Amino acid sequence: MLYRFTSRETADVLMLDTHAHRLLEIIGRPPGPTGIIVWTSMALAMQRLQQAIQADEALAAQTDATKEKAREEPEPSENPVSLRQRAAPLLAMMERCQAAQRDIVWGV
Repeated sequence: MLYRFTSRETADVLMLDTHAHRLLEIIGRPPGPTGIIVWTSMALAMQRLQQAIQADEALAAQTDATKEKAREEPEPSENPVSLRQRAAPLLAMMERCQAAQRDIVWGV
């Protein structure tokens, strides 16, 4: 299933459901067939995403450092796309929508 995030301010953002579910859970919105991110709540949503990105990057750096100390060969990554990369289109959309006071919806 695909999520299509839409607003009157930006182009649509398409995302696979597994990735969209994770991002929606991070920002405190329940994943579902329809929903809305109200522009007044976007500052908090963007803050939560940024915190999750920082935590994800810190964990990745710690894991890499541990493997390097043990002189292990890095294992092929099952998820080569970082949370920062996954969240970037939605973050950009939220920034523009917040500035223009426009909501983001999906499934409508």
